[in-house]
Amino acid sequence: MIDTSALAQRAHPAVAERLKTCLSEGAAVCDMVVAESLIRARSMVDLAARQQFFATIDVLSVDGVVWEEVFDLAGLLADGGRTVATGDAVIGACARVHDLTVLHYDADFDTLGEAGDIDAEWVVPSGTL
Repeated sequence: MIDTSALAQRAHPAVAERLKTCLSEGAAVCDMVVAESLIRARSMVDLAARQQFFATIDVLSVDGVVWEEVFDLAGLLADGGRTVATGDAVIGACARVHDLTVLHYDADFDTLGEAGDIDAEWVVPSGTL
């Protein structure tokens, strides 16, 4: 599953190549990634391009099962005295429910991996962009 943080770095050649490979292999996103991306559009042209992109890939729903996983993650994070962005928790929970690895460029997913056993992988090594 591709996170918004990885998509946001797609202008970098190494990230673009990695995303191209993942997308050709059927990588998905979830509703939260779509929402985060669309809300960042800076014009109607940009919004239309983003909508067109998401129309070409699998988008997984953030349903009740995912929300239950989010609530479980909240407990695991609180037990360790940690926090993450809500959107990242939702994306991580969706990946966990669907047994997917999150491709990201965001340290919150390291925290989620440690606290909630969520598989995550940096799109390029941390700190290289």
